[in-house]
Amino acid sequence: MFAGDYWTTRAGVAVETSRARAWNGEVRLDSGGFFDGTSDRLQTQGTWRVSPLLHVGGGYDTSIVELGPGRAFLTHIASGRLD
Repeated sequence: MFAGDYWTTRAGVAVETSRARAWNGEVRLDSGGFFDGTSDRLQTQGTWRVSPLLHVGGGYDTSIVELGPGRAFLTHIASGRLD
């Protein structure tokens, strides 16, 4: 990898339920460039509105990154949220 500017283009789809409901969620899938390779990403998240002042949520994000022969990796990120 050399120092400099890197440009990338990504495309994807997303589906989200109404945030007006007590339970809501979102799923996103996108794919595109990653430095000199590609990455595919899946993101999910959900929120439970327990009361107007308490929201509990969580999410999961995974990526498959291919940078060429023998240069691939997989990421997993889980998150939680309390508002």
